[in-house]
Amino acid sequence: MKTTASGVPLFIRDSKGLLRIFPKNILYIKADENYCTIHLIDNKTLCIAITLRKLLEMLQEHNIIRIHKTYAVNRTFLQRITSQTVVLSNQHTLKIGEKYKETLFDNISIIGRHKTTTCDDT
Repeated sequence: MKTTASGVPLFIRDSKGLLRIFPKNILYIKADENYCTIHLIDNKTLCIAITLRKLLEMLQEHNIIRIHKTYAVNRTFLQRITSQTVVLSNQHTLKIGEKYKETLFDNISIIGRHKTTTCDDT
């Protein structure tokens, strides 16, 4: 399969035929051996027979990055990152694998070097 360009839909085979999804609507992906469950921003889930590695190869031009051996997330929906977890915009928390921390931090823009404090305009 070819990698999709930004804004171009993916078609996922299901029991009724081919279902169109836009990669920008993927919140996160959870892998379970040779299956992946795609969690969309509208709370729908799709289970497909594909490895996470192969699916990520197809999504390499998008904001989807691997954060754990079983999870990949859409950077667009990252709300908070701690040393061990990410919190998505829907408040769902996922673990960050040690092996994937460097890749995660290399793929986000970080402003500031220290803890933030409340700024007073007065």
